Amino acid sequence: KYLSNFEIFNFEEETKHLFNSIKSKKYTHLPNFETEIKQINSFIHTYENLASILASRNEDFIENEIKETAKLLSDVENKSLDSQQRKAIIIDEDNQLVIAGAGSGKTTTIAGKVKYLTQRQDINPHSILLISFTRKAAEEMKERIDDKMNIDIPVKTFNKLGLDII
Repeated sequence: KYLSNFEIFNFEEETKHLFNSIKSKKYTHLPNFETEIKQINSFIHTYENLASILASRNEDFIENEIKETAKLLSDVENKSLDSQQRKAIIIDEDNQLVIAGAGSGKTTTIAGKVKYLTQRQDINPHSILLISFTRKAAEEMKERIDDKMNIDIPVKTFNKLGLDII
């Protein structure tokens, strides 16, 4: 599983008091002082370097997941996605910004993300909402994902979503 920045932040916040408590104590009373102090120091070192350790772990996950999904992401709308598109699909951050020029494959990447979430992550398509600024773009996304990939998914404009909420 890819660990998002928010998940890492929550873990650090939830465990900070434990870390501070462990770090501030003396452990000379422990029966196997030498062995146990090495384990405690190892924990402290790991906690202090958690961000870089987890960033490295996420990079390993992405590399492995790209290999595991090679076949799945080689046929999105009858196209094979490039490495940047695949990485954008696999990364599971809470917020993700994809910037690309016209005709570069943004909608195909979104379709690939939907395919990845529904077929690899087993997410119900109706738990996913695609939002676009324009009706034309929303209709195009709906058509391409529904017709070419046979995945029925809600696609709305911001205005339509607001209207539905109201």
